Parts: sequence; C-alpha cells; structure tokens
Amino acid sequence: MNFVLLRVALLLPATALLFCASAAAQTPAARNPPAGPSLTLSTEAVAPSRFVAAHGQRALLMGYSGMGLEAWAYPFQLFSDYRVQFLPQGEDAAIDADTLLRRIDYSPDGIVRTYVGPDFVVREHLFVPLDQPGVILSYDVEGRRALDLRVTFLPALELMWPAGLGGQELHWNDDLHGLVTSERTTATRAVMASPQLAAHSELVNATLRTSLAQSMVLHPENGHAAFFAALEDGSAAEGSVVRLLEQQEPQLRAAAHDHIQAVVHRGIRIVTPDAELNRALAWSRLALDQAWVCNDKIGCGFVAGYGPSRGMRRPQYAWFFAGDGLVATEALLATGDFARARDELAFILQYQNRSNGMIWHEISQSAGHIDWAGKYPYLYVHVDITFDFLTTLANYYTATGDLDFLRAHWEQIAAAYGFCRSIVSPQTGLPEIPAGKEGGNEQDRMREDVGLSAAWADASTAYQQLALATAHTAEAGAAADAAIKARGTLTARYWDPKSAFWIAGYSENGAVMTDQRSHPDLLGRGLLTPAQEDAALDRLASADFETDWGARGMSAQSSGYDPNSYGAGSVSALLTADMAEAFWRDGRPAVALPIWQSLLPWLQFDSLGHMHELFSGDFCHPQVESVPEQTWSSAGFLHATLRGLFGIEVDAPGNRLILSPHLDPRWPEVTLANIPVGAASVTAVIDQHPGEIDATFTASGGAPQIVFAPEIPLGATALRAQVDGRIAPVSQAEDEQARATLDLAQQPVHLRILYSGGVRVVAPAAHPAIGEPSRQIKLISATLNGNRLTLEADVATEASLEIDTPWKIASIEGGTNTPLGNSSYRLTFTGIPDGLQYVRRRITLDFDRRASR
Repeated sequence: MNFVLLRVALLLPATALLFCASAAAQTPAARNPPAGPSLTLSTEAVAPSRFVAAHGQRALLMGYSGMGLEAWAYPFQLFSDYRVQFLPQGEDAAIDADTLLRRIDYSPDGIVRTYVGPDFVVREHLFVPLDQPGVILSYDVEGRRALDLRVTFLPALELMWPAGLGGQELHWNDDLHGLVTSERTTATRAVMASPQLAAHSELVNATLRTSLAQSMVLHPENGHAAFFAALEDGSAAEGSVVRLLEQQEPQLRAAAHDHIQAVVHRGIRIVTPDAELNRALAWSRLALDQAWVCNDKIGCGFVAGYGPSRGMRRPQYAWFFAGDGLVATEALLATGDFARARDELAFILQYQNRSNGMIWHEISQSAGHIDWAGKYPYLYVHVDITFDFLTTLANYYTATGDLDFLRAHWEQIAAAYGFCRSIVSPQTGLPEIPAGKEGGNEQDRMREDVGLSAAWADASTAYQQLALATAHTAEAGAAADAAIKARGTLTARYWDPKSAFWIAGYSENGAVMTDQRSHPDLLGRGLLTPAQEDAALDRLASADFETDWGARGMSAQSSGYDPNSYGAGSVSALLTADMAEAFWRDGRPAVALPIWQSLLPWLQFDSLGHMHELFSGDFCHPQVESVPEQTWSSAGFLHATLRGLFGIEVDAPGNRLILSPHLDPRWPEVTLANIPVGAASVTAVIDQHPGEIDATFTASGGAPQIVFAPEIPLGATALRAQVDGRIAPVSQAEDEQARATLDLAQQPVHLRILYSGGVRVVAPAAHPAIGEPSRQIKLISATLNGNRLTLEADVATEASLEIDTPWKIASIEGGTNTPLGNSSYRLTFTGIPDGLQYVRRRITLDFDRRASR
C-alpha cells in the first residue's frame, strides 16, 4: 500500500514570494535529471492567517497560527484549540507562544515553527506518521535558563459532522502521563500524553465550571519535550498506539521521508531551467498524495481538501468527493501515476448506486457510523459526476490500455452510461436535470446546463470508445449516434447570436440564463463552429473574465456578477487551469501562457506548496470561504502543466506518444523523463535555439511511435527536419506548430527541426500582491497575415508586451516599440486612459522580412 506524506504550512506574502521567485537560480537542466529540486520552503510572514497542516493517511494536524491547532484521526476529532505557553524559570507570568512566533520552515519531512523569546528559542516540530492514527508535536528548547511549556487543548473524541456521539468519559492515566477520553458505543478512545509531563489540570466534577480545556505542563529533558495524541481501539491495551508513536518515532519519520522521495520520483519527471517551476511541480504532486486518505469503515480515496473545522466538526473538504477524485485522477494520468488512478476509480465504483448506475457525490468520513445513504441527501445529488466519470474512465484507458479494468467493471460502466442516457431528452438529445438533483452549479437551480450538455457529448464519445475496446459493438454504435445528435443540437440550443457567446442554460421554469459564464470545456472539442469558437475565445481572454491572479467564473459585465460569490464571479484555480489548456488546445499559446503563469503564486499565498480553492474576483486575496488546501486546485495546475505547457499525451492502445510542447523561449533545454507508453518508458531531451529545435528520444521496454509537434514562431518558414542526420518529413500543422513522426525502433533517435524567421509574442506574467486590483495587460489575440501582425489586448496601466523576431519592424500603429536586444522588442500600447479601467486596444506592425535586425 502506498502511504501519504506528512505536512503543509504557510508562507510569505505575495510580494516577498514573487521577489524570491524572480531571484531563483536558472541553471539549465542536465541531460541526466538530478535527484530533484529542494522542497524546503520558509517564511517569516507568520501572521495569524497563515495555515499549517501535517498530513497522514489516517490522521491530520492543522490550524491557523493564531487560532490553535486541531487533530483528527479519521473519522474522530481528537482535540481542538491546541495552544502553547512558555514558563521561564523565575517568572510568574506565562508567555503566549503566538506572540513569539517568528519563522516557519516547511519541508515534506515536517513543519518547524520557531519561537524567539528574550533569552530563549523554542522550535516546535509538527509531524503526522503515514499510516498511524496519531500526531506528534515535539519541542526543542535552547536558552540560558530552564523553560517549561504549558499546552492547553479541548479534548473531543467526537465524530466528524454530521454524526455525533455523547457520553465521553475522561480520566488521567499516570502510567502513560496522559489524558484518556473514551466513548463506549464506538469502543474507541483518544490518548493525549507526554513522557515529559510535570503537571496537569485536574478533572473536576463541579456545578460551576469556566472551561472544558485541559492543560499539561511539560518539563523538557535535555532540551526536548514531546506531546503525543492518538486514536485507539477500545479492545487494545490503553496507550498502545501512543507508546508505539513514542518508541518508533525515528522509524516513522524515516518511512515518511522514503515515501516522499517515492512520490516525487514516481511517474513522469520534468526538469526545466526554472527552479521555482520544478519545485511547484513536485509540491503539486505531494499535495495530491496528501489528499489520499484511508478510513477503516469506508476505504481509501481522495478527499477534496483541508481547512479548519470552523464552528462544525467538519474539517472543510476532508470528505470523499467523487467529482474532486475524478479531477485528481486526470492529474494522476497526466503525471503517469496509473496505479493510484486505478485505485481511485475502483473506490468511486465501490459506492455507485446499484439501482440506477449513478455515481455518488460526497461521503462523510463518519458515513460508516450512520445511515449516510438513507437519511442524508448528499450521496446521490449531482448528476454531472456520472457523465464526468465515463470521460475520465476513457482517458484512463487511453493512457494505460488497461482492458482488464474495463472488463472487470463492465456492468457498472454500462449502468453509469444508462443513467446518463436516462436523463437525456428525446427531443433535444441533450440532458435535463431531474427535479431534486443538481448539475455542476450548486448555486443556481437549473433544468438545462450547457456544461452538462457538453459533458454528455464527451461521455457518449467516451462510452463509444470503451464499448469498442471491450467488443460491445452495438452499444458503441448507439453511443456514437447519441454523440452526433448532441453535437448537432448543442449549438442551436445554447448559442446566443446577439451576444456572440453561449448561454449558461435554462432555469427550472425554462427561463434563459443570460449571465456569461466560463465554460472552457466547450472549446476545442468540435462543439462550436470556428467563428463561434473564435468569438468565445476573444471574450474569455478579455479583462471581463481574466484577472492578474486567474480566471473568473462569470464575466464582470454580467448582471449577476459578484466577485465574492463561489459561482458568480470568484476566481478558481481549477477553472484557470482549464482556461489555459483551452487556449493551448485552440492554438493561442501566447494567451494561454500568462493565464497558466497566474497560478504559480497560488502555491505560496497561504499554505506553502498548496493552492487555495478560490480568490476574489476584484482584488487579489483568497475568498473568505475558500479552503486553504484544495485538492482539485493542485490537480488542475498539474494537468495544465503536463498536458498544456508540455503537451504530453499518451495513447497506450496505439503505442504512441504525442508531444506538443509550448516551451518558454528562454529555456535552452528541458528534460521529460520516464513517460510511460504501454510497456515502454520514454525520455525526451529538448534543446531549442533561434531557428532550431533539437530533441533526443530514448525508450526502454518497447518502441513506441513518437509524434513531436512543438510550438514554433508565428509565420516561420522554410520548415525542414533531420532524423539522425538524414532528411525527414515534417509538416506545419498550424502556423505555430511543426509536426514530425518517428519510431523508436533504434535508439537513441535525434530529431532536428529547422525553420527561418517568424515572430513569438510573449505577454508578461502578472505578479500581484495581496490586496491589489488587476492591472496587467490581457492579450486577446495575435494574428499574422502576410507581413502584418495584429495584436489585440485589454489594457489598463500595464500596457506592454514583448515580441521576439529576426524580422525588422517597418512600421507600427497603435503603439511604440523599444528594441531590447537579441531580436526582442517591447511593444507599448498608446492611448491608455488614467485609472484602472480596462480598454480594448490594437497594435499593428508591418515587417520587412528581407531585412533582419
């Protein structure tokens, strides 16, 4: 069994973070990939709003710096409001640790919070083992005089919401040096103990009581003290798990370290010259691994995220969500972690509705203790999950070629498709949301949803593929017919010619929902005409949808726009990732890149290495309801990076690898290693220089076909290729993409693509600080027609972008150009009004291709 890793913490404010990022070393990647980037992250920005979390598969320790910590051993809360005070020898007053917190060091091996007093330093280590239902908080004390620690906490031993218990009993166990909370109906207990216990609060059965909090005074031995908390089975000896944590802490830490290394090196490995990007990719993998949770009564699967339990016994999204699990599965497929992807799909199928084939929505960690399916309305409520499941399953088969899984679960797969088909209108060929159910939008009650209709077209196509693979020919034909009908009617049903944009759907009473909503899933899939696709792309690239920190879910010009509403204007990391992929998919790489880059600061705004769920739509800050660690945010970033930026697409049944990278032109070399293609593993080392892209391919375990389709400059000519020094065929599929095909029968294979001229447009990455409004340029389109380049953009105060071209600029309208050297220019739009209001502007350049700079 693969066990999850252990922690997560906080970070610098955006300004400090981005400053550090800009100063990061830019060492070119080696041809033999190094062990990996340094994963240690540190900050001295330790305000009360900084979140920390240490994770295991069976336990969780988390909280904000100023609000105390809470611990869970699924599905029970062990304690809450854990705080520390320092008791220096010779002083009467205790010092609250929060007032002395100065630094947080965060690595996958553990979180260290450093407290600095007038003549002492205390380092607090937060650690959760991989596979034990307990947590460890340890303290290293340095100073000129003795120092004791008082820890206070509220013991709980209470099930996660909505389940509840009563009748907990507390007693002190002197042999364990700890407090024991027990509950008879579940035969469980929680033990909180310290070998360095010097004193503790008394359990008083009094009529008047001011607080339920308990306290322990720890007297460090040789400068060290530790606090252990664990969940135990009532049938075992009291304190058995706590004693295991005490005695085996070094081994548990070593196991966590080994697991971390395995996660970082599992599947596809990417090394770029950008150390910050390499670190972001590693942390995003770790964030997914930390979301893998095991519950004794339910099983192992992905939870949707982590955040404080607030006023309820629910640590936000630390439930099992099938939809979030599917997003995570797509990221696992992109990274080549097929075993974990298969496990998640099997976990989802385990709780499929056997009566109608519907895939479930959410399962509380406490579902094993209550009638979750019968008495609570949350299990089978979202119809869209079943559609998405079929599409993800088809993607799983394409990436892995795993026919055994399809055959073993065929009846369930067919039942899922049957459910989808059951809510499709025979008149329109598109789905309608049944009364009492929901689509993907929880905020608005809808009868028809354009996103669900697009999902039906994808699900039908997916089911056709799955049926063909498993020799269910008749079912494949019927699914193909359904997909054709859906694609034929979707545009007529949802396209609004007046606004040149789609409508969101129809309300329960049939009214048209006119607010313009982001649906990048509609793009690049043959659902719209080319003219409609271009109109939608222009709108989605505009400042109405794009901010400096990501993409809004609704246009700021819509009547229902609310910048702080979950579904009506806030910025989602997952949506932003999907948006970037849509622009790469539709051949607008210059638009896609800055949208993708807007996600990079998210990994350090709060919990280091992790991403929030949502940001506000008007100013750069996490939305008030946002969860600090959202699984699908990290998953979306991973997927957009591997599938969009690096263009990695595996067709295992066809024994083919498609690489369509959109590399930063400043990167001299990139290594893509350990790409699984069926039984083979492929490594590609890509070098790029002006007028030339070189790629060296090697494979072990097989000889797959490689389709290499890198981005080349707009308007590049004289395209030609060589394979191992011999002339080879190459085509120009689009203005910005070369395409060559080769087989790895003999290795290594060296492919050289040459071209002349062309122009690349680079919109600047936005680096907003917390609280700032959006002000960076939003590139709409870049079109080259003959010798004329036309750039359209929404601009406010920051109104410049760059181009790279060997051609000489003969004339420019709508802006000015400044040579930067190395064939680069800065283009600045003119006619920008004062203030932060965005306006649409155009620059037109004419090139003299006969003359070069």
